[in-house]
Amino acid sequence: MNLEQRIKEEEARFEELNQAFEALLKEVDLSREQLRTFVNDKAQFTETDWEQMETLRLELETRLENRLAKIPKTSAIKSRSSLASIQRNWIPVR
Repeated sequence: MNLEQRIKEEEARFEELNQAFEALLKEVDLSREQLRTFVNDKAQFTETDWEQMETLRLELETRLENRLAKIPKTSAIKSRSSLASIQRNWIPVR
């Protein structure tokens, strides 16, 4: 599977999750901001629940950072593809 196919699949998966999330918010009559405010208010949760949420949040952030680090930089991809079209007898001009 090439990179472009994988990106398209991930975009489709993200869109599906986003639509499901929006439907859930609509079903419980909440906005994203209201949910964000509630989730970030420690007073709404027991100490144990809050610690579990913080642990999960850190774990998710770490996983996201690791996955993002594995994605090649688009500028590096573009520069490699542009170099592939250069003929061997090409002479750089300054």
